[in-house]
Amino acid sequence: MKSNVNMIAITVKYFGTFSGLTGKSDEQIKLPDKTTINDLIKNLSQRYRGEFQKRLEENRGYKGVVFARNGIQSDKEAVLEHGDEVVISFPVGGG
Repeated sequence: MKSNVNMIAITVKYFGTFSGLTGKSDEQIKLPDKTTINDLIKNLSQRYRGEFQKRLEENRGYKGVVFARNGIQSDKEAVLEHGDEVVISFPVGGG
């Protein structure tokens, strides 16, 4: 039986700690149409669990973790579109 759910493909890039925890620098993920960044966070938390989930969700509300969609820091309610690139990292400080 065919599903009526349209799917999108996005690229997730992991920087720093997140790359180490996933063992990947990036990956392609297929998700249902109208998926938000918050939905993606839940998906990745279930996929990688453990320390990845802890780091992603620590301090409640994912504070301290940066999510950039197509190079721009994004609200977690932003709806993803086919071909988007989402970067997950901790903020980078400079001085």
